[in-house]
Amino acid sequence: MKTQVHSARGPVRPAVRICLFPLLLLAGLLAAHAQGLEFFIGYSENRNRLYDPAPPPNGQTNLSVAFFSGNVGPPGQPITPNDGTYYLTRSAIGQSFEGGIPRLPDFFLGQSMTNPPGSSLAHAPDIDPSQKAFYVADAQQLFASEPGFVTVIWKSVGGSPVATNYYYISSQPVARPVSIYWTEVGGTNTGAPDVDSSVGPQLVLHHNSTISSNALWLDGNQLKARSAVGSTVVEYRNRTNNAFLGVDVLEVRAYAPLSRPVANVGGFLSPSETDPATNRPVVARGLTFSPQTAYQHNRPGDPLDGSVIAVRPTAVGEEVDVCWMRRAAHGLVWPYELDRFAAQWPSNFDDIARRIYWTELEDGSPTKAPPVTIPNQAVPRVQIFYNPEVPSPAMSGTTNLWVETASRQLKATHYEGRVLLWYDNGPQPGIIGPQFVRVLDYWPDNVTEVHVGDRLQPGASPPDAVTPLVAQGLADNPAFAYQHNTAGSMLGSVFAVQRTTTDVQIEVFWQRTGLAGVIWPYEMDRYRATWPTNVPAKYQLYVRAPSPIHGPGVVLTTNYSLMPFQEPLGHASVAAEFQTTQPGWSLLKWLSGDQVSFQVVQSVWHNDADYFLLGLNPAPIGSDITDAQHRGPRPGYIHTPEGSLYDWEIYDGKTNDPPAFKTGQIIPVNRGVLEVWWANTNNGVQWWSQVKRYTNDWPQPPVLETITIATGNGSGALPASNQNYLVYSQNHPALAGFNPNDEHAFLQQTDQTVL
Repeated sequence: MKTQVHSARGPVRPAVRICLFPLLLLAGLLAAHAQGLEFFIGYSENRNRLYDPAPPPNGQTNLSVAFFSGNVGPPGQPITPNDGTYYLTRSAIGQSFEGGIPRLPDFFLGQSMTNPPGSSLAHAPDIDPSQKAFYVADAQQLFASEPGFVTVIWKSVGGSPVATNYYYISSQPVARPVSIYWTEVGGTNTGAPDVDSSVGPQLVLHHNSTISSNALWLDGNQLKARSAVGSTVVEYRNRTNNAFLGVDVLEVRAYAPLSRPVANVGGFLSPSETDPATNRPVVARGLTFSPQTAYQHNRPGDPLDGSVIAVRPTAVGEEVDVCWMRRAAHGLVWPYELDRFAAQWPSNFDDIARRIYWTELEDGSPTKAPPVTIPNQAVPRVQIFYNPEVPSPAMSGTTNLWVETASRQLKATHYEGRVLLWYDNGPQPGIIGPQFVRVLDYWPDNVTEVHVGDRLQPGASPPDAVTPLVAQGLADNPAFAYQHNTAGSMLGSVFAVQRTTTDVQIEVFWQRTGLAGVIWPYEMDRYRATWPTNVPAKYQLYVRAPSPIHGPGVVLTTNYSLMPFQEPLGHASVAAEFQTTQPGWSLLKWLSGDQVSFQVVQSVWHNDADYFLLGLNPAPIGSDITDAQHRGPRPGYIHTPEGSLYDWEIYDGKTNDPPAFKTGQIIPVNRGVLEVWWANTNNGVQWWSQVKRYTNDWPQPPVLETITIATGNGSGALPASNQNYLVYSQNHPALAGFNPNDEHAFLQQTDQTVL
């Protein structure tokens, strides 16, 4: 059985590295010994010891492990191992060890090894193996430089050997080590940084059996590493006078980055361990890809100088490798952590991104989409980090997203996709941050049906929305859209003011702010506008009649104006009053302070049965005709071509009558038909919007009062509460209010009796 053994002290004896299992075996054997059984376990003078932690294997490979075991049996018995002549009555396999509590290593890696009493470090001790420690003559110190067991022959002041000691050097460093990652593999640079000693002390490398001069070497002042993994000790000396400055344990590490959680594009990358002496990191991989996957902020003196961000999603083999650096003894900068970051777009990309629509078509012709102006005052420097979705000119052979130098306008074409813009204050210190952008084709997000007069709305209204851009609809004559330009809560509001015939006549880019106050479009909408034919709540009905008597005009307040577009053209006008000459559609704009709205007007013929109930309503002669829905200062309008048998004196007024006598009441005075147009009010304006027809007839008893002519008594005295009685009389058949039946009646003034 082949085992690995380690020499501890005194005459070299086999030893084994033990674990709990051998200890349990030992306990069992001791119990057997207590019962009187005799065991021969190794040599009685052994000096083997247990160490915690266990010594390293020194590069050897265990083929097996020997555990203490054995047997005992009487001679001559078949159960005792024998060859017929010799009997194996006692046997022991394994090696005993010194009892007691496991002890700590004698020295840690990189530790100064203390000489025993009676010896001196004025002379170099003898070291076996020689790579386990090294002697610094001018400092008179011996340093442990390789884990394992070492024999040291100490010298006297006169240089004679005075003591020979065996020590165990731990693989654990005496202090936090410095480290270096392989700077090359197979002759190719890994991207890990050399350690530059040009601004610090001279380095003296103490190689050992693990870290050879082929694995760790100085190329001028640049420390490089490859091929081996392990620890050694580096010595520092003053470059001017070669004075000894100290040592550090140096770990040589393979280029094997630690995989970190997937990072978000645009986010700062960070180490798993933050070192208080951190220094500018080194991006080992990611800066030279085309397109690059990482960006490192380069502003000396900036607190964020050296910050690293992922700038596009990574595929396998495109991850970002970062060596995190720290400043250690004597000002030297060493890598202490090597990380690998895959990157992806943030899961909420579309919530935090801003949009740009193609400002040019693929043939180079301009679209109506707005470029995005990035003012130099707000963003001194902007960088575009291309990716396979939005490629660079070098990748695609076309210019797809760019900032024009003079105008600072961002423009786009050819590709749709996601991209990162990076803002900073270059060349001055200061990072502004990432701006995510989605590039979209010149195509509407929505095509919305609206009515003429409607205020146009976007599909979404973010809290940072600003004045929209009307790309199409303002410049036409007449315009299809109106945008309010009065400062106030409605600044920038957009309204449809003409019926459209295609989808491209009204086009609006709704806009919002992004990082640093830059204005971006967030929605592209087109609108189809029609008159609100089937939505009576959206238009004001206006009753008209053919020539020669069209009907009364509408007295508008001074904050109304007539918009140019109307159908049919020219049928509506505003002079002293608003008038229309035939059925049609027109639009009025209404202003009040900083507020604006639009009133659609539909003019209809008075006899249009689709809008009015033209049946005859009974109207007793001598009684008021009223309508509970009538509103406004002017009385109902009597359209006389249909009938004029009303009391014209109190409705129209009579010359020389007192003003109070003109009441505007509509009172039938004879049998016939009357057509009355009633009104509603809208924003303080009275509109003739309802038509009713009435048939006049004499009331029937008991309402009808009678006078018997033969009696000569008349009506009797009239009530004293009534004043200014007159007997109605109008005998001209061509004039309003004709009533030939009243010339036989008169008022007797003595007792106010009608005869």
